[in-house]
Parts: sequence; structure tokens; C-alpha cells
Amino acid sequence: MLKLIICFDKENGIGKNGKLAWNIKSEMNHFKETTIDKTVVMGRKTYESIGRLLPQRKNIILSRNDKYVVDGALVTSDLELPIRLSKQEDVYIIGGKEIYEHYIDFVDELIISQLKESYGCDTIWKPNLNSFNLISQKDKGEFTLSIYRSNKEKLINGKIISDVLCKKYILEKDELLKKYKQVPKLTIIQVGDDYGSNVYISSKQKLGKKIGVIVDVKKFKTISQDKLIVEIKKLNKDKSVHGILIQHPLPKEIDEEVISRAIEPLKDVDCFHPENLGLIFRGDQSKYNSIPCTPWGVVEMLKFMNVQIEGSNVVILGRSNIVGKPLSILLLKENATVQICHSKTKKLKAITKKADILISAIGIANYIDKSYIKKDAIIIDVGINRQDKKICGDVNFNSCIKKVRYISPVPKGVGPMTLTMLFANLLKLYRKQKEK
Repeated sequence: MLKLIICFDKENGIGKNGKLAWNIKSEMNHFKETTIDKTVVMGRKTYESIGRLLPQRKNIILSRNDKYVVDGALVTSDLELPIRLSKQEDVYIIGGKEIYEHYIDFVDELIISQLKESYGCDTIWKPNLNSFNLISQKDKGEFTLSIYRSNKEKLINGKIISDVLCKKYILEKDELLKKYKQVPKLTIIQVGDDYGSNVYISSKQKLGKKIGVIVDVKKFKTISQDKLIVEIKKLNKDKSVHGILIQHPLPKEIDEEVISRAIEPLKDVDCFHPENLGLIFRGDQSKYNSIPCTPWGVVEMLKFMNVQIEGSNVVILGRSNIVGKPLSILLLKENATVQICHSKTKKLKAITKKADILISAIGIANYIDKSYIKKDAIIIDVGINRQDKKICGDVNFNSCIKKVRYISPVPKGVGPMTLTMLFANLLKLYRKQKEK
């Protein structure tokens, strides 16, 4: 088992008076009792704040500095080592925010240590505990100890699945590069300077670099619809460009439907062109140019979890052209029985309670709770909403988690899959262009 011991405080439990959480005698005694004869992993910052190794333990220190040496401990830059070791033995990782963010998807047990407020520790960051159940909470005098058990066996973790798929697409890219001697290239067109768009583009550039393709961004502060079409037509003719993506939102004066039609179908990575959507609806997979990214990601998530789609009753909430409609076609191709519900659907709960697989894409925060689902249902939450300055889905995760067989969280659910399938489409289009 992998167990994460986290200082809740921003600076690894350092109080304003300089007091270290790890040096509180009662807290340190607790960790000594808990981890004796076990493997204990620390980030370098944590080790340096403690200032000593824990005796009678196998000590591992994580450091990106290959020259960093500590007597009596294994120093490694291999951040995946604790995950591998945890499959054969109990491994305790002690650290702060950075350690939490790297390992949270893999831990079986989360132990949060928090000093009393009187120490003045900076508690500016809070861990996301949606996928954990509180097992016990104890007042240890100078600090509070909270122990959580992970629900990861019920999670459809899009981040982990996308990482697995990326390895497959890297091999595919290498094969194509060897054959055709040209690096696949995606060009993104952005109009304006929307903050959210900038974040999404940055994510695409990062993943593109990981897979080993070129991601080029053409940014216009302002541009007319006619001139934008001219730019798209230039890219359609450019043989070095294999995929074109229009970053949304576009200004209101630009007709998104017209822009979607302007992109050459063999370069349409989003699968918004009517010709590409028509191929999807006809159902002949061998003729697909591209596949709608989010629906394709949802199907891949279900397959990765070995969910039996064939013969299952699937209910989709939402009838958009981006998710609901194309997703229904992809699931019909997998021989599911599909029903789409929308804002005018009557007796919604009576329908959703019969669903083996419930997929929500309605854009209403925490709308679906346990009263909408049957026991052991599978839930895919496509919604991305903002509530109390946080991102959440359409599904009330905490309400549903105990009742479901599997559930995709928000974030780290469908989002990473949508991004990954975008690059799967780029490779699909690249291959088709070269074969043509």
C-alpha cells in the first residue's frame, strides 16, 4: 500500500515563529510508531526540514540533483519508484504540497497532519479530498491527525488513462516519422486573449511536446471573419500543417459554423466539419477522418476500465453537437442501448435510475446526486463548472461515490482524455494525408 503523510501547511509545517511541525515531539513520536520497519520516502525539502533520517527504516530521499548524497539513505530522481515498491510493501511518503500533487492519484491512504492555529502556519492550500473517505480524526494536543481511505478503485482516472494512451501514440508517431520523414504538425488559431483559452493552449503545447509533435499557435488580437477564412485556407494548402484547430471562444461577430466549414476535412482535428460528422453518423469507422474528441475519450475510458458497453442501458444527459449527439452514435456502434435526455425530458429520475451507464454533459454544477442513480451504476461526468472558485462537474461526487461501481472525477476525468484524443486525431489525419 502507498500511504501519504502530508503537512497541510504551505511551507511544510513551518510556523511564523519558526516552529517545525516535524519537530513537534508528539507528532514525531506518532510517525516513528507508525513507520517503524517500513519504507519511508521524503522529498528533499522535507528531509532538510527534519534534519535527520528515521532509524530502523528503509529511507529514500527524492531529489532531482543526481549529485545529492545522504549517508544511510537511497537518493533517487526516480519519482515512480515509491509507486512500484508499494505494490509489494507498505510505503510511507512524507511531504508537503509538491509531494501531494505528484502522488495523490496513486495513494491508498492519506494522512493529513495539521498544527494548531496558534503556531501560525500558512494554510493557503487545501488538498482535494473528493476521492477519499474520512476514517478517523484525532486531536493529538499540538496537532490534529486526519486519516482518509482512498476510493481510487472506483475512480475512472482520465489522467492515468491518458498517460497510458500517450505512450501508445508516441510509438505511433515514431512509426509515422520513420516512414514519412516529417514531424506531424498542429496549428492552433486564437482570436483575442481569453485567459481560459491561453491555459488550454498551453496544455496542448505541453502534451504535444510530450508526444513529439509540433504545436504552432497563430494568434490574432482582432480579425474579421473573411480574413480569418483566408488564413484558414492558407493552412489548408500548407503541406507542413496536418491539423487545424480553432481555439474557442471566438468573437460574437464570427460565425463558428462558417469557420468550421472552412477547415479542410482532412485537417479537422476537432471533427466539427459537417463532412466529418456525417462520416461518424454513417458508422463506417474505416472512413473516419477524425472523431469528436470528448465522445471518443469517454468511450476509451469505458473500454480501459473493461466496462461492458454492448447491451448496456446508457443514458446521456445533454444533446449538444459536441458531446451528446456524436457520443450517442459512438455508443450505438458499440451496441449499447442509448437514450438522450435534455431540458424538456419528463420524469428524468425514472429514466436515469435505469441507466447502467450515466453520462452527464448538461453544465449544471452538482446537479446529479445519488437519488438519480441505481446501485453500481457507472457515471461519466463531462461537466466543467465553476462553483465557489473551484472546478466541479455535473455530478455531486460525494453524494454518489458510495453507490457507484465506477465514477469519473472532475478534474482529472474526461478533461485529460479530450486533450489526448485531439492528438490521436492529429496522427489519424497525418496518416490519411500521407496515404492519400
